[in-house]
Amino acid sequence: MTLNGIDISNWQSGIDIKSVPADFIIVKATQGTGYVSPTFAAQASATVEAGKMLGLYHYISGGGASGEAANFAKAAASYIGRALLAIDWESAQNKAWGDAAYLDAVVAQVVAKTGVTPLIYVSKAYLSQVSDIASRHGCGLWVAQYANNSVTGYQPTPWNEGSYQCAIRQYSSSGRLNGYAGSLDLDKFYGDADAWARYAGKASGTAPAPAAAAPAPTAPQIAVDGIIGPATVRKWQQVMGTTVDGVVSNQVDVSYRPVLRAVNHNKPYGASLLVKAVQRTLGVTVDGLLGPDTIKAMQRHLGVTADGILGPATARALQTRLNGNRF
Repeated sequence: MTLNGIDISNWQSGIDIKSVPADFIIVKATQGTGYVSPTFAAQASATVEAGKMLGLYHYISGGGASGEAANFAKAAASYIGRALLAIDWESAQNKAWGDAAYLDAVVAQVVAKTGVTPLIYVSKAYLSQVSDIASRHGCGLWVAQYANNSVTGYQPTPWNEGSYQCAIRQYSSSGRLNGYAGSLDLDKFYGDADAWARYAGKASGTAPAPAAAAPAPTAPQIAVDGIIGPATVRKWQQVMGTTVDGVVSNQVDVSYRPVLRAVNHNKPYGASLLVKAVQRTLGVTVDGLLGPDTIKAMQRHLGVTADGILGPATARALQTRLNGNRF
């Protein structure tokens, strides 16, 4: 069994929680060491009163692991044992981004202060940053990955479902549901009400196993031909969680990218969402341009000669990695 729900914050201050069709609602409670969402109490209470399952999340800012955990634990105190807890690990407004030890410390402190093992929220592109931490603490994973930014309602089978295991999948930030006129994050929980209650319960050291997601169809393999064409780019975009159109947009100068065959030459020189996602993963300057420095970092990541030229050897290494559904 699976459940449909949304996650909200102060941005959705006018939402009619009673009217919104949702099995569960995950409410932003806190951020950093001192911020408490001004709509947290009202949204959490309305969720409980509407008979919907409640989740609460804390957004990490990097100001001190113990302080962040204490802020979250204090705000969530009256809901401990009946609300699923989650730690939001993102790059924006987060001074600790990329520091796995910091995330590890926040999770450990939340468990110590609440007795509850939280889920960890992360974008699919950075799942590798948190997988060891989640495993060590027994945390479930709440993974964000979108096929595109098109307006949608609940989807029974979100794009790329089944290619990795998670407790909750956030598959859109452009959801439209009755009860709210704006965009909503749409989520799918892989379990039933009892599984939700187990996540909300006291820590046991092992997260409850999520219900089996729909079996993933066998992913088509791309040709390892040393040419980064549209099929390779579509696969790359899927793995990185960006818009899937088969085009590395706005990359005009291909003099140092001799194997690239997926450039949109009709747009002005500018940034690519795919390249930005790659740069964030590699920890280099995020400008969206596939220049020599980014290519060298990518080559080091792929284990090939770092010469700054996107040639056939680099392309083949990339294609082989993508055929394993990873970058």
